[in-house]
Amino acid sequence: MILEAGKRETRGLLSRTNIRQRPSRGFMDDLTITATMHVHARWILTVLEDTVSWARMKFKAVKFRCLILKKGRVTRKFYLFIQGKEIPSIVGNHPIKCLGKWYDDSLNDSNNNSKVEQLVCEGLRNIDKTGLPENFKVWIFQQGLLRRLSWPLMLYEISVSTVDGLERIISKHLRRWLGVPQCFSSTGPYSRTSKLQLPLTSLVEEFKTRKARLVMTFKDSRDEKVRQEGVEVRTRRWSASKAVSEEESKLHHQDIVGTVCIGKEGLGRGQTTRWKEANVTERRQCGLVEDPTCPQCDRVGSLEHILSSREVALAQGQYTWKHGQVLRKIADTLKRERKKGIQKGPIFIQFQK
Repeated sequence: MILEAGKRETRGLLSRTNIRQRPSRGFMDDLTITATMHVHARWILTVLEDTVSWARMKFKAVKFRCLILKKGRVTRKFYLFIQGKEIPSIVGNHPIKCLGKWYDDSLNDSNNNSKVEQLVCEGLRNIDKTGLPENFKVWIFQQGLLRRLSWPLMLYEISVSTVDGLERIISKHLRRWLGVPQCFSSTGPYSRTSKLQLPLTSLVEEFKTRKARLVMTFKDSRDEKVRQEGVEVRTRRWSASKAVSEEESKLHHQDIVGTVCIGKEGLGRGQTTRWKEANVTERRQCGLVEDPTCPQCDRVGSLEHILSSREVALAQGQYTWKHGQVLRKIADTLKRERKKGIQKGPIFIQFQK
C-alpha cells in the first residue's frame, strides 16, 4: 500500500536502455526511492508521509539516508525531510547498509573491498584463537567463514587479483592447520581431479560461482524491467557474463546433438533433460541452479531448519556436542575436587581490628 502510493507521483528513472524503472522498491522493511530530480523525491516523500500518518505509524528519520547527484557529482545544496525531520545525507561519515551492502559517498566499492579483506584476516585470526583441534578449524573455515564471505563477494565489485591475494592468505592457514609443508601447492587442497580430494572450496571458484549466479539472477528475474535492463556484472579481468554465455552455448549445443547411443543401446533408451525445455526443478537436479533443499534431508534448508530442526544432526548429537564438551569439563573438575576430601572442623575467618 505504501509503495503503490509513491508510484503515482513520478514515472521513475529512465535508464540508458530507454527502460523506465520503478521510483520506489521495497524488500522486507527496507524502502528505496529513486527520482530524476530532488523535487520529485519530495513529492514521493510527502505522499509516503501522508499514507503512514493516516495509518498512525511513524518513520525514523535517523535510519534514513539520502544521496543527491548533480552532473555526476555529490552535492549537499538540497535537503529532504520526512515528517518534519531532516534526512541525514550519506556524505561524510554516514554510510548505510542495505541488503548486506554498504553504501557511502565514494560511489565505488574501494572501502568495501578493504572491509572484505579485514573480514578475512579477522576471521582467520579468530579461528586460530579457538583452541580447537586443527581439523575443526578447517571445518569452521569451510562451513562458517567461507559462507559468510559468499554474499560480499557476489555484491561488491572485487577484482580477481584481490580474491587471489585473499586465497593465498587462506591457503597459508589451511596448510598449517592440515599439517602439510608451506611448499605444498596452493591448488592441492581444492583439487577435484587428484586422487586425494578434500571437501574444501577455493575462494576464487566461490567468487566466480557467485558472480555467475548474479548474472543469472538479473537475466532470469521475475521483474520484467530488471530482466530487460541488461545489467552488467563488472569483474574486470574475468568476465562473468562471457563465462555464462559460453556455458549456455555448450548446453544449447548439447540439445542440438541430443542423446547419443553408446554400444548396443537402442534408439530412445537414454533420457536426458533438454536445457531449453527444463524447468527450475530440473535445472536444480542438473546443478545449474542453486538447490534450496537441505543436503541431509528433503526439507527446505532454512536458517531455523539448519540450526535446530535437522533430524540427522539431532541423531548424531551435532547440536549438543558443544554443550556436552563444556559439561564434561565441569564434571571432571568437580570430580577432582570431590576426591581431594573435605576439611574437617569449622573454618574461622580472621579480621583485623
